[in-house]
Amino acid sequence: PEEITLEHYAKLKAQNKDFAAWISIPGTPLSYPVMHTPGNTEYYLRRAFDGSYAVSGTPFLGEGCDVNSTNVLIYGHRMNNDTMFTPLLDYAKESFWQEHKQIRFDTLDKLQTYEVVAAFYIDIPTSEDTDAFRWYNYSGDISGEVFTDYVSRIKACAYYDTGIEVNEGDKL
Repeated sequence: PEEITLEHYAKLKAQNKDFAAWISIPGTPLSYPVMHTPGNTEYYLRRAFDGSYAVSGTPFLGEGCDVNSTNVLIYGHRMNNDTMFTPLLDYAKESFWQEHKQIRFDTLDKLQTYEVVAAFYIDIPTSEDTDAFRWYNYSGDISGEVFTDYVSRIKACAYYDTGIEVNEGDKL
């Protein structure tokens, strides 16, 4: 495969000012641009990289975060044709995690690798479910008790223990 360089990402940024990063899981088909549109976070929910209509959309950064945040939330669809974020469902099996422990998240100025700390599936809670884990409230820069609470909650939801320790100051 072609080696990815920061120059590659600079060319994508020149094509679309909203390009912020690239997410991929080596050994899987998951490999997509990540968009960032402050003030209109869900702009790419149903848009392709070029801004045209696309039912699958393009992955995008969550409200309140950017590529340098402590906790970067990336939204994308799980399509029925096994594209987009569908490979994430395979993390329910520890054997898949054993083979794919890392996720690439390259920004315009850094080629980065993240370790998969926890894998879990969670429904979006209803307003009546007052004790539910509202993971989307932890977007952006978090620290102290909020960081500790978030890490404890994701580990409590996890399908299995990865054994990976998370400390304040780590980026998620």
